[in-house]
Amino acid sequence: MPKNTKQKCRKKKNGNAQKRKNALKNPVLRDMLVFAEAHNARILYYADDTGLEADAVYQMENGEYALIEIKTGTNNNE
Repeated sequence: MPKNTKQKCRKKKNGNAQKRKNALKNPVLRDMLVFAEAHNARILYYADDTGLEADAVYQMENGEYALIEIKTGTNNNE
């Protein structure tokens, strides 16, 4: 089964869990946007066609950046 098909099946299967995770990530992203604005930086999203992704890319004015993965819990099974 191609990667994209697996990902689509998993998203459908865990739809409610994904909605809860997104609801918890939104306040984190909002706070990051406020912080970035105060420091003349920006928040971006990264995903490529191989499945790599970062929830946020914090890019500073000088071009330096940090890739950020936002986790919603301490359970390793999430």
